[in-house]
Amino acid sequence: MTGATSDSVPDSIASPSPDIDVRDGEKASADGTCHRQSTPAHATCSQCATSRTYDRSVRRILITGMSGTGKSSVIRALAARGLKAIDTDWNPDWECVGANEDEWVWREDRIRLLLDEEDAEALFVSACVSNQGRFYDRFDRVILLSAPESITVQRLANRTDNPYGKRPEEIADVLRYKATVEPMLRKAASSEIETSIPLAEVVSKVLELSLEEP
Repeated sequence: MTGATSDSVPDSIASPSPDIDVRDGEKASADGTCHRQSTPAHATCSQCATSRTYDRSVRRILITGMSGTGKSSVIRALAARGLKAIDTDWNPDWECVGANEDEWVWREDRIRLLLDEEDAEALFVSACVSNQGRFYDRFDRVILLSAPESITVQRLANRTDNPYGKRPEEIADVLRYKATVEPMLRKAASSEIETSIPLAEVVSKVLELSLEEP
């Protein structure tokens, strides 16, 4: 599985991630806010430090699921509503090649800084990586998105923002992980949403669940 992405989660549920240095001292914009808001650099921007405290604790929601279940679509829809929503998949700001060089994993130092931020009422993060379990206790909710095999395969074939899942061997991997990894995600999740319903309904359910007490 050399060159596998974060969509292709290995059978292991945790693997070490190397420490990555985070840049400091990002330049603030004219209104005093960091021009790299919602990026790792924002977490270390000293000029943004005074704006990171809200009058209540941030609700932190992890949205996980296998490839083709709609994680990225949900995150985009949440961001379009003005919510702090970050898709870590395929993003080198948040992920890197793991120690075994056969998968992508979270950059744990950057994820830790992100989860330390207090600059929004809610934070939505999407991911499906083997080391995410190390952070489950930092989230108020872990929401699993799932979909029937036929819909998963159709979405992989039709999506244009991610090349993974087009080749027969990649489809076979996704279905294998659905059978082996998805049950582990389900066991750890606090809620599950079946995403064969319209996207707007999925997003509404995510928002409803995010307001519930753990």
